[in-house]
Amino acid sequence: MPLLRRLGRSITRLGAAGAGQRCKLANQVAVAVGMVAWCEALSHARAGGLDPAAVQQVIAGGAAGSWAMTTLAPRALAGDFAPGFLVKHLVKDIAIALETARETGIDLPGLETAARLYEAVVTRGWQDEGTQALARLYPGW
Repeated sequence: MPLLRRLGRSITRLGAAGAGQRCKLANQVAVAVGMVAWCEALSHARAGGLDPAAVQQVIAGGAAGSWAMTTLAPRALAGDFAPGFLVKHLVKDIAIALETARETGIDLPGLETAARLYEAVVTRGWQDEGTQALARLYPGW
C-alpha cells in the first residue's frame, strides 16, 4: 500500500483481483453516458435560443455538474477537440463494458446509445480527437 499511496490520492480496496478493472469499466460507463447528457443538454439550450456557454456554467454549478461538464464542455464550445482521452480508447472501453454487461445479464440502454453515437464519431474520422468530439454530432457545433 505505501507504493500505491505515492501513486494516487485515493485508494479504495474493492475486492479480489479484477475488481479494479470492473470499477474502471463502471467509471467509463458513467463517462460515456455523461458525455451524451451534456452534449444533449447544451444542444437543447442552444436550440431554444440560449447561450450554451452560459447554460454550461449554470449546469456545472448545479446537481448535474461534473468534471466533464466543467472541463470538456467549455473546450467543445470553443471548438477545441484536442485529446485528453481519445475517442478510440473510450470506444474500446464501451465495447468491453457492454460485453461484461451481457455476460452478467444486465441491459445498459444508455451505454448502448452512447456506443452508437461514439461509433458515429469514429465513422466521421474523429477517433483520434478527445471524447468531447461527440458534441460535433449535434447541430451548431
